[in-house]
Amino acid sequence: MLLFWNDNSGGESWVARSIMVVEEYMLVCIENFPQFGTFVADSGTSSPYYSLHSGCTIRDILEMVIELSPVRCVTLTFADVLPATNFFSNKIKKERQLAETPNLHTWKLKWYSDDALLKFVALVKAIYLGLKSSPLPVKCIS
Repeated sequence: MLLFWNDNSGGESWVARSIMVVEEYMLVCIENFPQFGTFVADSGTSSPYYSLHSGCTIRDILEMVIELSPVRCVTLTFADVLPATNFFSNKIKKERQLAETPNLHTWKLKWYSDDALLKFVALVKAIYLGLKSSPLPVKCIS
């Protein structure tokens, strides 16, 4: 759980989100807190606890900027971000092949602890290195 901001938020400020790293993908999820701890059959609704907000492939990260003071923040610049509606569809590969120039996007992730931030950075850097032949460009601002 962290605070999330992206350049497509339409002026929306920081919102609570969850980030999940699955294989080579980074997923931003919305949590339905009232649904926590209940079974779908018990609650009378069919809404899931997690819903996908957006996602990207880690290989599409162009730069990572880490700010440790005064806030724990990571800024990621991506070549492309995929909306939740078509993230896991076959349409992704076709759209990406048709795109001549990537759409640049920025995500800002504000962490609650230094430990969580550092583990996230280490994980993303390791996965990136396994996907590309060069290390992830990382800047640190303190």
